Formats: sequence, C-alpha cells, structure tokens
Amino acid sequence: VAGDFVATAGSVYHAPRTTHDADGNVLGYLHEPQGTNLQSVSIPDTANWGETQLVIGENASVSPSGATDASDIIASAASTASHFTTRGYTAPVIGTTMAMSLYAKAGAVDFLRLAIDQSTNARAIFDLTDGSINFTLGSSYTDSYTEYVGNGWWRCVLVGTTNGSGNFIIYPHIDLNGTTAWAGDGATTSVSVWGAQVELGTAATSLIHTYGAEATRQADACSLGTSLFAEKWNDTEGTLIFEGSIQEFLGSGRFVVSDGSDNRWFYANSPAANSILRAYDGNTASALTPTIASPFKLALALDSNNNMRSSGNGESVLTTAHDGSLLTGATNLFFFENHGGIISRFRYSGKALPDTRLITLT
Repeated sequence: VAGDFVATAGSVYHAPRTTHDADGNVLGYLHEPQGTNLQSVSIPDTANWGETQLVIGENASVSPSGATDASDIIASAASTASHFTTRGYTAPVIGTTMAMSLYAKAGAVDFLRLAIDQSTNARAIFDLTDGSINFTLGSSYTDSYTEYVGNGWWRCVLVGTTNGSGNFIIYPHIDLNGTTAWAGDGATTSVSVWGAQVELGTAATSLIHTYGAEATRQADACSLGTSLFAEKWNDTEGTLIFEGSIQEFLGSGRFVVSDGSDNRWFYANSPAANSILRAYDGNTASALTPTIASPFKLALALDSNNNMRSSGNGESVLTTAHDGSLLTGATNLFFFENHGGIISRFRYSGKALPDTRLITLT
C-alpha cells in the first residue's frame, strides 16, 4: 500500500516514498517508473461520471487514505436493469496493454465488475469479501488480481488491451456469475469506490490522483554513495545483499551500477524472463540464474580470483567469471533502474563471503 503521489512545486525532490502492508507495517522504499493516470477524475462523482440506474454519493465513506473522500454507489430499485457508472479517458492505440485499477469496498453487495472500454471487452468480477476473482472474459483480457489494503478495502486490477473507445466501467454485482439484472433499493450503499486509475503496462502502480486532467508521476531515482558506507569500499572484492520485491519490469532492470560511466553493471530480468542475473565488466556479459522471486533475497559476491557467485532465496550458489574490474572505482550504487520495486534492505561487505554465508543470508 503506497502513499499517494504528491506533486512538488519548484523542486524535483519531495522525499523517499515508503510502502506498507495492510496493517501499516513498512515494507521498504518504493521505487517506480514514470507513469500517467489516463483517467482524469480518479474519484467517481456525479458531475464527471455517468450514472445508469444508480446514484453516486460523494465524500460518503472513509477511503484507504483515511479521509472521508470515497464515493458510495447506490443501485436503483429497477430489477431488470444493469447498474453501472462509466467515464471516458483518452485511449492509446488499439491493442495497447493497460492496467485498470480501482479501490472498492463491499456494501449491500459483495461483488464488483470492471470492464475496459466496453461491457464485452476485457472484464472481471471481484469478490470484495476475500479478493477472489471470477468471470474473467473478453478476447482482450490478460490478467486480474487484487491487493487488500485494510479496513475492508481491496484494490482491484484488470489488465487487458484497449479497443480504442476509452471507457472505465464499474458495475456493482450481486454474484460472481455475471448476473446483470438485479434490484437495489435506491437508498443503501451497494459498494464504495475510490482511486480509479488507467495506465500503460501490465501492472498497477501507486495511485496518481486526478482532478479533471491526466497526471504523471516522474520516475523515481535512488542512488547511494559508496563513501557513506560504514565499511570502506573494496575495489578488489565484496558482497552485495539485496532484499525486496519486483513490481514492474520494463524489459530488464539494473539493481546496481558500479560506476558513473555506466561501463560496468549488474541487472536482473523478471521471473517471466527466466530470472537471469547478468553482469557486464566492460568487455563480457556473464549470466547466472538464481531465483529472483517477489519478494526476493539476493546475495552477490565477487572475489579476487575474478569469480562472481550468487544465491537467491537460499538456493545453492551459482558461479561464473568476470574480469576483476566490476567493483573498481565505484562511487555510487544505483537501485532499480528501468523498473519498479521495493527495497526492504541492502547490505554490503568488503569481503567476498563464502558460499555457506550467501545461502544463509538469503
């Protein structure tokens, strides 16, 4: 659960963003690529969202932010009607993969359907009591998932490709079977909603609130100067230990760049791309395949014999060679370049730790 994106005036720096679990425990530093919320009004209201056989009650419920700014959807008593609210957005090129997300909480009904662009396109029904998903349909459907954020709220995410019409459609439902004709009472809250977002990509990133226009969150940047380490940086050997999770990959993403010239680096592919850990020493790329799951623990040791050894999530150590210059002259470490994730912990040792220790640490 990440805090809202906060725009700053006069400075590109605000503060490192942390993310939390549903109980409020800090998970670590949140690092995300640039993203744009294409839905220009992120909290459904009567002025900007259409109301078909329902009424939107504004500022009616406490949202995941803790403020009373969530909207209640109240279904009409028409028993033969579909109840839904919709709002358009500027759709990208037909066939583009997008992630549509919405925070929702059960009221008189326990289910919610999201649809990308139109009712017959990518769609899924979410159970707001346990986060389960059913009735996933549409030729453009790719994926769907939920994240519990506390106090009965779920973030519901639907991934699919656009047909170009550009509509964000929300249906409260009485079951997981897609029943469209049912009766509300015109007075009781069916579901509460907040934080509608449409973005390019295969996963939802942290909420970018919008109030009448699209909004963009710039890419996060995280680096650490080696001069700040309590243990003096060793150009000859060392061990780097990472803990965190991978959220969104844009191709491959580098965990650490050894020097400012960008001539030597390490990077990791996503689990979908075989979890390959690569290192480039300025001449040759070396590759290992430790488990880089989400969340992950990864230990990488480089020794004076030009060996690179790695263990991921407690697996047996894998070994390959490098030219001995990977650590030389490093002034900064750069984290999560080109992709997003959570850094829970980073540790450094000026010695190449033995295999048994690499396994223990992960």
